Amino acid sequence: MMPMAESNPPVTLIERVASQLGAMIVRGEIPEGSMIPVEDAASRQFGVGRNVLREAVKILFGKGMLAPKRRHGTIVRNREDWNALDPALLAWMLEDDTRRGGHLDAISELRVIIEPEVAALAARKATPEGVARLHAAWLAMERDANDALAAINSDIAFHKILFSLAENHLVTSIMPAFEVALRSNFRISIRRPGGFIRSLQEHRLVSEAVAANDPAGARAAMTVILMNNERDLAQVIEAPPGA
Repeated sequence: MMPMAESNPPVTLIERVASQLGAMIVRGEIPEGSMIPVEDAASRQFGVGRNVLREAVKILFGKGMLAPKRRHGTIVRNREDWNALDPALLAWMLEDDTRRGGHLDAISELRVIIEPEVAALAARKATPEGVARLHAAWLAMERDANDALAAINSDIAFHKILFSLAENHLVTSIMPAFEVALRSNFRISIRRPGGFIRSLQEHRLVSEAVAANDPAGARAAMTVILMNNERDLAQVIEAPPGA
């Protein structure tokens, strides 16, 4: 499989500062319960004006990471108060090398809780048009099997379509966070030799179960995908360097 090359989309100055400050908080450089630097010091640290810093801080307020403290300023909230399914926050968490393994484990557990039932819902509600969309997504996975980046994108597209076929607005609302989680997962699991080819056939079984309006079959097929994905992750992560 060919190596991956991916570029990040451009961000505004405010988003860049929010990302830098958010990542510092996630890494524990500004611990939970502590105050964030006062405006003048933080403005100098990030090389921006106070208005930009204020707008960046507002973004982190919206993610549940910060809270005002009367007569003190702004404090970092406890991790359990953060909106961990916010796509940007989840991405920062997955970039934290010291905790990435724990986050990947949590993602695997969340996938087991949610995705088999999403597949079953999709099978129960699928229309001929939806079945055709899912089959086309599987064909794209097959086409992209020898290009790692394209394969990851096609795999994610398959799951996004499956979520949309569930026709549940609460389910589809978490897909942006799931996309971040899946991308981080797949960037690792795709390095397992033969793993994607095996997964390709497992996804075909999900597509076929959805086409047959077979919720139990779709649930079972998705469960197999998740079990094998967890094994792939573990084998890649635990492999000795150079293996």
